[in-house]
Amino acid sequence: MNAVNWIKSYLCGRKQRVSFNGKISSWSNISAGVPQGSTLGPLLFTIYTLDLSHKLKYCNFHQYADDTVIYCSCSVEMYNQAINQLTSDLNAIHSWAESNYLKLNIQKCKFQVFGTPSLLKKIRNINNYPKIDGLPLERVKTVRILGMYFDECLTWSSHIAEKCKAAYRSLYQLKRLQNLLPAKLKTILTNSLVLSQLDYCDVVYDSIGPGLSHRVQLIQNACIRFIFNLKKFDHISKFMEKLNWLNMSNRRLLHKMTFTHKILTLKTPTYLSDNFIPRNTIHDHNTRQNSLIVTQQHTTSVYGSSFIVSSTIKYNALPPHLKSLNLKQFKKQYHKILLQNQTSI
Repeated sequence: MNAVNWIKSYLCGRKQRVSFNGKISSWSNISAGVPQGSTLGPLLFTIYTLDLSHKLKYCNFHQYADDTVIYCSCSVEMYNQAINQLTSDLNAIHSWAESNYLKLNIQKCKFQVFGTPSLLKKIRNINNYPKIDGLPLERVKTVRILGMYFDECLTWSSHIAEKCKAAYRSLYQLKRLQNLLPAKLKTILTNSLVLSQLDYCDVVYDSIGPGLSHRVQLIQNACIRFIFNLKKFDHISKFMEKLNWLNMSNRRLLHKMTFTHKILTLKTPTYLSDNFIPRNTIHDHNTRQNSLIVTQQHTTSVYGSSFIVSSTIKYNALPPHLKSLNLKQFKKQYHKILLQNQTSI
């Protein structure tokens, strides 16, 4: 009860006034909201918006703070019906926001269709878009969600392009100090400011093709040349060994397997761990493959390269002794294995 009263005293009886050019307005009562930047703000906002999901009748949703995505799947033949269902749920969200003193910025709401090029071609001339309060949403080919760029065919080309631009911008800023900084400090800076751009969510886009993979690798090569003051066409293999660095493909693989090991060890988050099913939970036969994870059936290459499927296949291929290690030891030992087997660039 004391905790409830404490929260109540924090939310109730607040006042505010405005100071501008030496003049101060009179006090005004605050009937909603909390101070911006407060520690309790994110938690209270999450509680405040908790019932939003109950307003959706047709769509699934993902929500992170005030960033909400609703989605549904359909065949080409059911496209118009799906649009009507999206419109219904969008207007339900709009009504909910108004009744809860929240402003839904319709201009920032976007609409995107995912599919194969052949399927997208079939709906190219269908000009039926979901609407909010009668206003049709803009259809986009690429959308940014929590720092990830998704294109219509989920090729990751847009995401890699944007992240490469950001990485090169950071490296360009560092190059102004190239002759002033020691190699050790340049190594720290390139890891934290340049390569971190590509590390972000790399477990999601790990299964990229050789073209995009090469494009990412070029950035790491440029970082190594920056650290050791090398020329543009100088070989960097021995310098990568000196830094004890994995190439970008192995770096992504290390992150992916470490994250998978964390999920399997800690059983969290449940929305991911529930998708990794050990074979010994299906049958109790004493076989050599009893400790492996069940690989989900897939018929398309897109789903085959998804996080759950690709992680399962790669994790099953790991040496058995690695899987018994704690997270810190796993990452250290797997890094060592990848480094030993790494080929020169």
